[in-house]
Amino acid sequence: TDVKNKVNEILNNTINIGNDQINQLKVLPKGGLKGLMYYKTSIAQRFKIKITIDISIKENGILYKLSKKKINELTKILGIYYDNAIEAAKDCRNKNILIEIYELKDKVNIVISNTFKKESIIKGKNKKGVSSKGNGRGYGLYFANKIIYNNNWIQTKQEIIDNYYIETITILKNTSKK
Repeated sequence: TDVKNKVNEILNNTINIGNDQINQLKVLPKGGLKGLMYYKTSIAQRFKIKITIDISIKENGILYKLSKKKINELTKILGIYYDNAIEAAKDCRNKNILIEIYELKDKVNIVISNTFKKESIIKGKNKKGVSSKGNGRGYGLYFANKIIYNNNWIQTKQEIIDNYYIETITILKNTSKK
């Protein structure tokens, strides 16, 4: 009955996101990646986070040509990073997340920028079980880093610019056929 209750809860919480976000997200390839982006965006908006999405990819471009296995790996990483951005932004006075997805000649960049409280950045955040959110947390970045380590077609970079934590995921075209 726990599963039934959870399904009913999900069905009762309708996804309600703005037209600007819908128009941007609809250019993503059909499937898990697009579904994840719709779902996480709706969760962020429940926390009154201002979401700005800017997607500039080619139809039938690099994202469209990734294998199902690679889309699954990318979706796991993106889900972890989007969750972390929501967690960080919801505790701020200015709750902002900016998501940019753009295709260059031989790669796609997915950039998630979010406001955060300076004290929430901790050393060793990529280690198993390390979290600023208490016990039983801290497995997301560890899991994401294991996926990244095992896939040469994906790279990540983290930086802080002004009051934004910026996570960049780069998908490389030249290794995307494997």
